[in-house]
Amino acid sequence: MAASGPPEDQVRHEVRTWLGASWDPDRPLREWRETLVESGWAVPSWPERWHGRGLPTWADKAVAEEIRAAGAVGPPLGAGVSLAAPTLLAHG
Repeated sequence: MAASGPPEDQVRHEVRTWLGASWDPDRPLREWRETLVESGWAVPSWPERWHGRGLPTWADKAVAEEIRAAGAVGPPLGAGVSLAAPTLLAHG
């Protein structure tokens, strides 16, 4: 965990609280994913200006675990999010 980041239990609590108020399984998938991205929880390690929360990279896994535990749908997976975007953020 990065020294400048919040503790993991705090991040997990924040995302659980947000999911409790925001997740609705009856909501259209596109609308939910837009809400997830706008909240910064889709990829919390990305910079805020790119719809993240500027958290350390460990937060991505912790948040994904909390999203799954809530039974919510996470962000789309694939090379774009896991490979291309981090490369562009680091070197773009």
